[in-house]
Amino acid sequence: MGLEKGCDVFVALGGGSTIDAAKGIAVGVGHDDDDIWPYVCREKDTTESTLPVIAIPSTSGTGSHVTWYTVITNQETKEKGAYASRFIYPKESIVDMDIVSKMPPNVTAKTGFDALAHVMETYLSSGASPITDLLALRAIELVAQNLPRAFRDGKDMDARWNMALADTYAGICITPSRTIMVHGLGNTVSGIYPKIAHAEALACLTPPIMRFNILKGKPSIVSRYCDIARAMGEDVTNTDRPNAMKSVDAVEKLLRSVGISTRMSSYGADEKDLQTMTEYALKFGAGAIACNPVRPTRADVLRMYREAL
Repeated sequence: MGLEKGCDVFVALGGGSTIDAAKGIAVGVGHDDDDIWPYVCREKDTTESTLPVIAIPSTSGTGSHVTWYTVITNQETKEKGAYASRFIYPKESIVDMDIVSKMPPNVTAKTGFDALAHVMETYLSSGASPITDLLALRAIELVAQNLPRAFRDGKDMDARWNMALADTYAGICITPSRTIMVHGLGNTVSGIYPKIAHAEALACLTPPIMRFNILKGKPSIVSRYCDIARAMGEDVTNTDRPNAMKSVDAVEKLLRSVGISTRMSSYGADEKDLQTMTEYALKFGAGAIACNPVRPTRADVLRMYREAL
């Protein structure tokens, strides 16, 4: 990540955290502001004074190189919120296969699952569209087929290419369609527990939220979960809740294949923090939660966290 006084462009080389930080810093520098948090809280608005960002991702999963989002953590309060603006959309994005091929297996697995979460969520979001649906289903197929391969053999460039493509598709999808409750709750976890990676939080929350949506959702949502199961290689013959649940099985199977736990307690989360997580999620994840196909109550959110623990 490079920035010099008087420069007119900000080049960000790194993973999602680096690119998100670059977007935040570009806002601060462009507006001569030392604190980005008021922008996250919507107390201030960005303008065209924001420094242009060129993004060069070193991972295949966060999609930040093609989104208008940045996720910022307030280290004092442990609050974590997503902030969107057309002015922080990268002006140029360069996906260099030589760079992403350097990811170690654990980073490959975690960022790869983040990409899968993005496209599954956008496919289920109230903001989904026919165009994002096409990209999302294709990205789900690509991750299911290629993430285990890239995890086992980092030199498998065909798998790397397909994961980079899935990541880019996913980023393109989440800007117009938005994510749902998984990200709305997941961001809060890594805000309170900085050592829990973003994708680890998502991995723990995805299965219980999938079950919640399948059991409570309308037939059209059940049908979409059946589509996800098919895209992940499951044998789905009927469009019903039992077949939709095969999508949960497919996700859990994929997570096991790349060594990611689905229990927050295994990463150090404690039940004493579940109430705080719930409050923060309802505050800072409200936009994503609103896009969920089934509107949860506060009790539902707390239950999701408890099941993920």
